[in-house]
Amino acid sequence: MKKLLVLISLFLANPAVFAQEEVSCLEAKYRVENHDTQNEFNAIFKNFLSQKHHSSNSHSFHVNENFVAISQYTKYREKQSKILEERMGIYEWLVATLKNLPADNVIRVPEEYASNVRFLIRITFQKEIPISTLIEGATLTDDDVSLLQEQAKNELTTFYQNQKLYAAKILKNDDVQTVAFMWNQYCEVEDSPRPYESRLNGTRVTLDIYCIETGTHTNTSFAIANSIEGQHYLHNEFSNKEWVSIKLPFEESNMLTQFWTAGYNRAWRKLGGDSP
Repeated sequence: MKKLLVLISLFLANPAVFAQEEVSCLEAKYRVENHDTQNEFNAIFKNFLSQKHHSSNSHSFHVNENFVAISQYTKYREKQSKILEERMGIYEWLVATLKNLPADNVIRVPEEYASNVRFLIRITFQKEIPISTLIEGATLTDDDVSLLQEQAKNELTTFYQNQKLYAAKILKNDDVQTVAFMWNQYCEVEDSPRPYESRLNGTRVTLDIYCIETGTHTNTSFAIANSIEGQHYLHNEFSNKEWVSIKLPFEESNMLTQFWTAGYNRAWRKLGGDSP
């Protein structure tokens, strides 16, 4: 999740100021965030808007700074999901660190990561290493390194199977403005994009999928329509429909990814596109 948010933050803008509306904090939250249950997943949809709190009964709404709608599908409860996201970020760090250990196999763990790394060591080796030792430097055998890497990767694989994050983002490159889709996926970086036959709101659209290397256990997939006609169709559907459903790679599932389009037209114009 964190790496996807880092990726989409490459294109930032200052939020515009809009008139305040008399809505409660709860009403304001549900103007920009929608919860649903789909199959075995709890779904959280965030549209292209952000809300600003002025008082308990006054809020304004503006285009979010990343020009993005985010859809999260998770099998975890909200509190559990946040805890696991933090832990998986640490395991991502651990996998990368173990891959590049010095010749003496000494690992030094940041203090804020130490308790989670100690937990993983405990379930991997059934032994305790004091937090102070992990911080100062713990020596691992080659077998220890291999087993710990495998355990961390297994934990990450399970997490990414049970929690998926998709983004629909408006991008502008020179004079070209379009909608792109991004998500975490196990993929290999190649010189050419991979064509993917998708369906958006029931109509076939061919996407070009690029794999972006992020230096972590999973990479990020990035997809755009591979024709001008396809890009126009995506734009029109996001402009005119409240919800957009698209087939994206989803662990061999037939499940459609949905995006809530509220605020799309405002975001498109703010980034410089013509009014739909």
